Amino acid sequence: ARFACATIDRELHHVLARSLRLSLEVPTRWDTGFRVFEPYRRDFQVPHESCFALPVAWCAKRSLALPPRYPSLAPSNTATNMGQWIRSAVWAVIVGLGAVLVVLPHQESIAATSTTSSDRLVAHLLGALTPPDHSALPPYLRPFRPGGIQVINGLGRLIGGERLVSLTPAALVEAACVAARDAGLLNTGSDCPLQRPNQCVDDGMTDADGPCWVDGLRVLVDSLEGDADLTLLGRVVVKGAITETLKSRAALESAWESAPPTAVSQEIIKPILIVGMPRTGTTLLHNLLNQDPALRAPQTWELTNPVPRPPHDPTPDFDPAVAARISLVDHNIDQYKQLIPGMDAMHPIAATQAEECTVLLSHSMDSVQFEAMFPVSGYARWLYTLPRHRRAMQWHKRVLQWLQGPDTRQWLLKSPYFFPLLEDVRETYPDARIIHTHREPTEVFASTSSLMAKLYGAVSDSIDLHAIGREQVATYATVLTKATALRSRWDAEKAPAKDAADFRVFDVHLSDLQQNPIGVVRRLYTDLLGRELSNDVETRMKTWLAMNKRDKHGHHRHSPVDFGINTTNDPRFEPYRHYFDVKPALSHG
Repeated sequence: ARFACATIDRELHHVLARSLRLSLEVPTRWDTGFRVFEPYRRDFQVPHESCFALPVAWCAKRSLALPPRYPSLAPSNTATNMGQWIRSAVWAVIVGLGAVLVVLPHQESIAATSTTSSDRLVAHLLGALTPPDHSALPPYLRPFRPGGIQVINGLGRLIGGERLVSLTPAALVEAACVAARDAGLLNTGSDCPLQRPNQCVDDGMTDADGPCWVDGLRVLVDSLEGDADLTLLGRVVVKGAITETLKSRAALESAWESAPPTAVSQEIIKPILIVGMPRTGTTLLHNLLNQDPALRAPQTWELTNPVPRPPHDPTPDFDPAVAARISLVDHNIDQYKQLIPGMDAMHPIAATQAEECTVLLSHSMDSVQFEAMFPVSGYARWLYTLPRHRRAMQWHKRVLQWLQGPDTRQWLLKSPYFFPLLEDVRETYPDARIIHTHREPTEVFASTSSLMAKLYGAVSDSIDLHAIGREQVATYATVLTKATALRSRWDAEKAPAKDAADFRVFDVHLSDLQQNPIGVVRRLYTDLLGRELSNDVETRMKTWLAMNKRDKHGHHRHSPVDFGINTTNDPRFEPYRHYFDVKPALSHG
């Protein structure tokens, strides 16, 4: 390591001095070689004996473009900004580790070669640490790349992110089992349910009912490695997300083994499911209906942390354990948001907020959640060509039964992924109340593409806007054709249901919801739920609307032109537009 530092010190001093326009005599002693960079070393709290100070200083000067004293990296701000959360000491270790790993295998050749060879080595090192150029992207879609993230991703390019963070199915399952065991979520003396042989054999289903979660995980990992071009930080984020998902599955299976049968045999009566393409008003409608105390929408913390079973009416002040779980989920959400500035303007999320059921479906590795967060086009194509999703929907129902407990409120559920799963939804919940939302497809594709481009930028440096746009158009051309044909068949089966137990569907256009949200909800209560909207609930909804004005968290920008989207005359979408009389939205979002 001392030899590596000596070599790097000598050459980097020379190169970086020119880069930083500093005048110095190249030192010959490695332990005094940092004097010219003393201000940077001191500001970044890098040990004097570390050759890693130079790349850190270079990244700080060139990438962060901060003034000499770097006020924005003061300790008081470090803990609150994801761009600054990696303290300089950690930067030094990460960059230095990469430098040592590169140099040590070549000690003899470096010692024997000329300065030109060392220059090439230094050029390779600095080239790896130089972030990709995203200047061709519209400013609002450029990935967030402060200095700390640039250094971490540079290390990944230098020595290979896959060597540092493994994403093999076995590694992800092992990490999930370890996490579940460490959290005390597995039964004492029991093995991890995810590591047992013959997964999905005893669930009473076949491959015709949908894939086993093991198969979905394998397809997802293949797509992550083949399509996503993940950065090192991206691999960390992806591994954390999948590990948490599998940990929840392991915890639930373990809890069900020790719980009485009644814990997962509760009857789910007339659940309300909001379906439709994303960005069609599903979130607005979900939050509005959630103001009704008679309805229960699953909260983010319940979906991501379902074991132990959430109490009937969780209030943080009443149950310290629940408060701790909510706080942990909020912390994790905040950390993720730091990677994607402005995310709340596109999709607000919080631990105690009503959230989508894509989280539950992800336990089966049969969920649009992965496509939304990561650039996994291969996985998405596999997902949307699956003929049935019974297995995933049966898991969804069982988790709802677990979460329900003694609570008798009517479930209020939402997920864009319910849209292509309508047939399986009806089979799983035969008395469901379906709210089908609509919007002009071109507006939807631009909005979803913008959201996905921002999310992809958190984990990958390869952001191809036109590819994202093409995939969205191709995906929903298939989904809308299938859904329109299915709705047409349902409508032809019989007139609107009169029997309260019958499956019912209610259509909502985003333009109507934007123009008169309370009026739409009144009709929904009467025609779909079979009851009047009470004055108390209406007041609650109006209060929520007043406190959550459009663009409360900022404006979600998007343009079809940025993604090469133009479906105005695309014949694939005409049947959908015609059958549902689709109208343009009043405003973008």
